[in-house]
Amino acid sequence: MKLVSKFGALLSLLVLTCCSHGANESPKLPENAPFGWQLKSVAETKPELAPETVRQLGFSRSWRAEYGGPGTAHVDLYRLKSEAAGLEMTQRWRPAANTVTFFNARYFTVIVWDRVDRAALTALVKELER
Repeated sequence: MKLVSKFGALLSLLVLTCCSHGANESPKLPENAPFGWQLKSVAETKPELAPETVRQLGFSRSWRAEYGGPGTAHVDLYRLKSEAAGLEMTQRWRPAANTVTFFNARYFTVIVWDRVDRAALTALVKELER
């Protein structure tokens, strides 16, 4: 009987570890991108700074990164609690000038730029989508 309970405890620990894997990971942002983009800073942000829509749909962590090079780009990343929340964010996000958003299986990403030509911005977005 002790072997069964030890096995059960080990199995429970394994399941918890697998399910929580990645929940505390920071996003892997590229240090640089074509056209001379370079990551200048990245920091975790306070939950209360997230837009209302993000807070309503649920997220576990958020970060702000700044890229410099052919202009300036601020990148806000929100680790959402579900893929369904990401799809909902994509539909509900209101378009704004000099802003682009995208979602992958983990993060809803908002990029706001200043003085950047289209080709340079496209290169940065493609690099971040990876």
